[in-house]
This record gives sequence, structure tokens and C-alpha cells, in this order.
Amino acid sequence: MPKTTKRGVRPRDLYSLRTVVDPQISPDGKQVAYVVTWSDKDADETRMSVYLAPLDGRAPARRFTQGNKDHTPRWSPDRRYLGFVSDRGEKNQLFVAPLGGGEARQVTKARHGISSPT
Repeated sequence: MPKTTKRGVRPRDLYSLRTVVDPQISPDGKQVAYVVTWSDKDADETRMSVYLAPLDGRAPARRFTQGNKDHTPRWSPDRRYLGFVSDRGEKNQLFVAPLGGGEARQVTKARHGISSPT
């Protein structure tokens, strides 16, 4: 068996890391919405997008939002919509998107942006 060479973690390795945070199980218990964060070296920013995955593991996860700072997903009680916070303008605002497909709709227009719900 060939000998492998071990090396320590290097700063550039951090750009390969992805972090999963804020899992939210759907009201029917069949799906989970969560946020994936990563560092964008070129932009020198942290990026965040909302992903969806079935809890039974029969299908792969899919990216639900395409923004660079989308986070804090929350399910509508009827499971037809997913709300999330995004800075698609200049400040964080609440958006709602249909799970069946289609564009997200901005719900708030707070002058100074909104805080993420807890």
C-alpha cells in the first residue's frame, strides 16, 4: 500500500467548506428547508442560499433560491409557500416563493430592512 502524505489545513481550504444551518421541517413532515453557507473568495463575502430536500432521502436536495444572501426559511402552514429573508435590494426584506415553482415575491418594504425571525 502506498504511503500517503498528510498535510495541515491551509487558509485556502476554507473556501471549499459548506455549512448547513437553520433546518426547518415542513408542516407535513415530508421535507426540510435549510440554508447552505459558503465563502466566495472572489467577492470576499459569505453567500447563503435556501435548499429543499425530502426527509425520506429518495431524491437529491435542490437549491430553492438563487440569491446570494437568502436565509431564514419558514414554511407556510399549508406547505404551499416558503418564506425567507433576502437582501435582493439593499436591505433585508421578507420574500415568499411558491413551492411549485415561480418567482419569489417581496412581502415587506421596510425602510431599514427587517431582522430575521427567531
